[in-house]
Amino acid sequence: MKIIVGYPSRHYELEVLKKFNDGFSTDNFEELNLISLEDNVVKAAVDEYKSIRIEDSVLEYIYNIVAETRKSEQLILGASTRAAVQIINIAKISAAFESRNYVVPDDIKWLIKPLLRHRIVLNSDAEIDGYTADSIIDKIVQKISVPR
Repeated sequence: MKIIVGYPSRHYELEVLKKFNDGFSTDNFEELNLISLEDNVVKAAVDEYKSIRIEDSVLEYIYNIVAETRKSEQLILGASTRAAVQIINIAKISAAFESRNYVVPDDIKWLIKPLLRHRIVLNSDAEIDGYTADSIIDKIVQKISVPR
């Protein structure tokens, strides 16, 4: 997954610099004040993930998007089957966050760019014409009919 993250604000960046200047190290996990999850919490999350359904029509929707990346004249490299599997994984997690036990096409639309933008490669003509990975993905998603 590739999420585009901008730079922190001046305030937060200075805070990071001050902490490192004072000796903070990411190697010292105790300083991070992280809370470990109990085994039963992890097991419950895994069980919930496994219970989330994806209808065949939504699986076909995922396939159609991925397959279209392989046909695009603007790409020299499309998304792989592994990319489609990751779309399924993250779509299930998205559904769980929305308190649903099923995936809907909107889950796919919401996460498709972060999941595919680093998995496709534009050809030089597309880049010269000002296309980006996100704009190509948008174009592909608009072409594919959404299951009802």
